[in-house]
Amino acid sequence: MKNRFSAHPHLWRTMLFLAVMAAVLGALSDLSMALDRCKNPLYNYSASGIFYEPDNSIDVLAIGTSDIYSGIMPLEWWNSYGYAGYAWGEPAQRVSETVNYLNRIYRRQSPRVVLLEVGNLFRDTTDAQNLDCMVKAQIARVFPVVTFHRNLAPSKFANWGAQKHSVTKGYLLRRGTVQTGDVEEYMKPDSAASPINFLNRIELRKCIEICRSHGSQVVLLAMPDFAGWDSKKHNAVSELAEQNDVTFLDLNEDMKTQINWNRDSADGGSHLNYKGAVKATAYLGEYLSENFTLPDRRSDSAYQQWDRDYADFAKLLESLKA
Repeated sequence: MKNRFSAHPHLWRTMLFLAVMAAVLGALSDLSMALDRCKNPLYNYSASGIFYEPDNSIDVLAIGTSDIYSGIMPLEWWNSYGYAGYAWGEPAQRVSETVNYLNRIYRRQSPRVVLLEVGNLFRDTTDAQNLDCMVKAQIARVFPVVTFHRNLAPSKFANWGAQKHSVTKGYLLRRGTVQTGDVEEYMKPDSAASPINFLNRIELRKCIEICRSHGSQVVLLAMPDFAGWDSKKHNAVSELAEQNDVTFLDLNEDMKTQINWNRDSADGGSHLNYKGAVKATAYLGEYLSENFTLPDRRSDSAYQQWDRDYADFAKLLESLKA
């Protein structure tokens, strides 16, 4: 063994360096995931909380960008219909990342319906940008710190020790209101279609195929987004949905008269605040009840934790009004 080390010193030093680097990245990944949670239940919107739900207990999965965790309150579906849903949202989530997350989720869960958010189809427009994201997504499968590195900021260490269970089922409460101003151009009719990079098309098809292979029904979903959505994008996704034989639900079209962008946004039109989320969640709940046969779990003893979570969630919201 000594002769091998002496014969190839550079090789062994390289191997040792890579091993140490992998260990460091692994430790930082664990830390970044832990700091992704918040001690305040109303702000503990960590997507990974779905892995701390009982296996095969989630019937509706909404997955995508921050629009998902800002605009969908699964516990309201529970209260109104008894649906067990989860909002898996992450800031600026790319389609290639969604592919990896779906593969992970299906190891533990078997949702009957998947609401697949499509705003990220237009985030990266060039092949180089998409290839870069695809490579990062593959690295993040092993070292999640690639995705969650922002959690290593000093301010995040206050979250150390936060519970893994998400009382809100992935929803993030946004209380503030920032007006958008002029809304005349919002969803103005246009016959053109925005381009969608072919790599994003391929990755979205992978998402659909993963869901279908596990028996899930897929709905492409566009959340209300004054700042980042328009009729051209609606047209592009409509064509894509037809090509892949899936339903496309655009809340920008369907809720155009219901969302008040001067009262229902937390940041001037990019994300819904609590008032907007109430509206979007109610619309989606009604849509689910009318278009799918989902079980009412409220009388199921295995779901008693959901009753406790809803009670805690309601009390926390009431405490903010006091």
